[in-house]
Amino acid sequence: MGDLIYLADKKKPEGWENLNLTQMIEKISQEKKFVERTMLDRTSSFSIGEFKKLLKVRISQLVLEHRKMERETFLCSSYVAELLTEMIHPEKIESWSGVDHLIRYEKEGSKILLKKGADICFFYYAYFLDKSIPQLQMTRDIGSRLYFLLYYADSSAISFYMGKNFPFMGKIAHRSLRDF
Repeated sequence: MGDLIYLADKKKPEGWENLNLTQMIEKISQEKKFVERTMLDRTSSFSIGEFKKLLKVRISQLVLEHRKMERETFLCSSYVAELLTEMIHPEKIESWSGVDHLIRYEKEGSKILLKKGADICFFYYAYFLDKSIPQLQMTRDIGSRLYFLLYYADSSAISFYMGKNFPFMGKIAHRSLRDF
């Protein structure tokens, strides 16, 4: 006869990856209320965790203002808040060039190099968006391509979404950084 298959319910992690669009919007509104209460009571500086939460809510609000209410943009907003928070105290960065990370990836084959290169390009793009830097367009293109390469190397959905939404999320990140 046939084999007996048992299906067990897996407990889903608390991350945004497993939420549908409605749940994401509900979570944003809950976090927004928490952030508003925290801001009213706060007289000192924020911890890194609090800053990340504030940044995540602000980025999500800006996404809603642009009426780009898609699941992928909310996943990107969570990723961008994490990325920008990590850049407060970055680990030792050997190069601020995405191309350098791509060249090292070709030699070493480490997918982490693609991620670092793409993240550095995104940070550079988002931070200097209002400056007239000639390399900004090239940085946007290289960063987007690095995210797509990471997607093909790692099958990470967030990499695909970041590559696809690179310019939009860069503008949102720039505006949210300007607000702080």
